[in-house]
Amino acid sequence: YFIKNLDGSSEIEIDSSCTQIYQYAFFGRADITSVSIPDSVTSIGESAFGFCTSLTSVTIGDGVTSIGYEAFYRCSSLTSITIPDSVTSIGSYAFQNCNSLTSVTIGEGVTSIGTYAFDGCGSLTSVTIESNYAYKSATSTLACEYLLQYATEVRVLTICIGDSTNRYLENANNFTKTTSEDRLYYIYTKI
Repeated sequence: YFIKNLDGSSEIEIDSSCTQIYQYAFFGRADITSVSIPDSVTSIGESAFGFCTSLTSVTIGDGVTSIGYEAFYRCSSLTSITIPDSVTSIGSYAFQNCNSLTSVTIGEGVTSIGTYAFDGCGSLTSVTIESNYAYKSATSTLACEYLLQYATEVRVLTICIGDSTNRYLENANNFTKTTSEDRLYYIYTKI
């Protein structure tokens, strides 16, 4: 791994010559608070950042296509995550027990969300889903139960709901539906 410690701090930047982050690469590193993953990286391996309990900020580069099983498991200080459009799959348990996570944005490239990917994210208040496939995945697996049960607001692109998909949010009694001012999103707010 080519890692640059920035000023000796607990913020790390992975060098742009790196193409993947292997399984358990930073597992249990409680000293890491911030990670910047460059566009050169294509995959984040199993438990790569598992138990990095002080990790508050992650920037995922636009080259990443997969986030592995338990990749960020129990990163209990992580507050928000944006999954870029390049990512196609989020592994099972990928963000399980990230109990400070308040905001998740899932990019338009995601076609698969593994089971229990967001289990234990009890602080989650905002979920934005930019992909029809991600919406289908989130509403047809156990990912739905945990990704959506904690959220107080879910934003879904209007084009994501126009087919015969299992419409978890459409049928949920505890959400009201409105449309954003720009009419791009349906906004579901927990009652």
